[in-house]
Amino acid sequence: MISVFPSFAQENLDNVWLFGQFGGTANPLFKGSIVDFTTGEPVSVTHTVTFEMDMANTSICDESGNLLFYTNGRYIGNAEHEIMENGGELNNEYSIGSDQYLILRQGIITIPKPGNPGHYYLFHAGMIPIYPDGSLDVASYPLFSSTVDFNDTNFPLGKVVDKNSIIVEDTLNLGKLTMTRHANGRDWWLITSQWNTNRYYRFLINPNGIENIGIQEVGTQAYEGGGQAVFSPDGSMYAHVSLNTFQNSYVNLYNFDRCTGELSNHRQYEYTDGASAVGLGFSPNSRYLYFNNSIKIFQYDLFADDVWATEQLVAEYDGYEEEVLNDASGATFHIPTTFFLQQLGPDGKIYLNATNSVSSLHVIDQPNEAGAACNVIQRGLDLPALNRFSLPNFPNYRLGRLEGSPCDTLDFTSTAGVPASEAAVRVYPNPNEGYFTVAKSSHRLAVFRLYSTTGQSVHEQPCPGRETVITAADLPKGVYFYHLSDEEGILKSGKLIVN
Repeated sequence: MISVFPSFAQENLDNVWLFGQFGGTANPLFKGSIVDFTTGEPVSVTHTVTFEMDMANTSICDESGNLLFYTNGRYIGNAEHEIMENGGELNNEYSIGSDQYLILRQGIITIPKPGNPGHYYLFHAGMIPIYPDGSLDVASYPLFSSTVDFNDTNFPLGKVVDKNSIIVEDTLNLGKLTMTRHANGRDWWLITSQWNTNRYYRFLINPNGIENIGIQEVGTQAYEGGGQAVFSPDGSMYAHVSLNTFQNSYVNLYNFDRCTGELSNHRQYEYTDGASAVGLGFSPNSRYLYFNNSIKIFQYDLFADDVWATEQLVAEYDGYEEEVLNDASGATFHIPTTFFLQQLGPDGKIYLNATNSVSSLHVIDQPNEAGAACNVIQRGLDLPALNRFSLPNFPNYRLGRLEGSPCDTLDFTSTAGVPASEAAVRVYPNPNEGYFTVAKSSHRLAVFRLYSTTGQSVHEQPCPGRETVITAADLPKGVYFYHLSDEEGILKSGKLIVN
């Protein structure tokens, strides 16, 4: 029975998150942390790496969820926590503040190379000082790509075969590298903007390589500063926030065409009530946008005509400070656990790091729910070691083709081994307690069927829309198997754990 259910690679590429901070002491808090989502729930363990992690952070797993490599924007570590062959000196001299790690929010991101199994692209941005109006500021320059190869039998743990190839030489938005899948389900889009303008570079990544399809001017000026950028999980929207001063931040929201790579319908919101850090995230169903500063988290309903008018305060920093002992001096520091950046997890929850070195992540537990029902849990995930500003930067690897679009023309299995129709389906959380969600990219009617390990049908439920809550709370604890199918056949099969 088990053998007929294949492994779907897109479900697992972001299974392993890595953090690490050392500080040169024997204090066990100054080590590394791994958060592993393989079982469906995040499991945190201590680990040892050869370099520290800071703001620039990404990693990628194989189709079974096993770690392949990770990076801090300066070095690439392999699955055995060693520097990968040719895996040092990313960004050359374009790094401010440290030659050991890149101090740049969303400064690096990785994807499987389309049409080239065993190859992975890294996109990373340098940092330079600039002096607009005579005052010091920081921008990204230039934009690089690097390539990791796992096909060479002499280097089973991977080898960097192309490094620091310049994609564009221009003064760019500070970090904020984010990507979404093309509507054909195979290729990818990378978006970044010129510093402090309304001009956006759009890069199409396909089996032929990296194509700069030109600059698009859209909307009004998007003020520059530290912040975060993110695509909605369905790829239909793009947003970024910039901390322009320590009092003002600007959230910029756009519609995005996954076929053409064009942005449209620019809506800008200015937040003036003070902010020392800003982050953004979308709910898994792409309905809600979450914006945070260091002490507040807000939710906005993207289905409304006036998005900004739907603002709801869903969390406010509770004032908790973590006690951290300094081994050298014997002093105890009290560290605020405020809000910083956001990342959607494989379990459908949004995780936030802090603006300081603390040993926890905040959690938006039910981000598809409106208002306070989204349930923000401050310090909801404990880490075994301190985490300094770091949070991995992932695209939505699970997004498939846009069915019915002009670009839905390919008949293929994706480079990571997942049929595009299957990659567009998610069943989460897994494990669960008999309540879970089936999400798919199409409104077409499908049927969810659950089977015992002996093949007996134990639950059946129609799924008419893009998202259906399955209620099977009467099932005994254990392992089950499922099919999601429509009139054209099985969309996805997999294993489900009820605990």
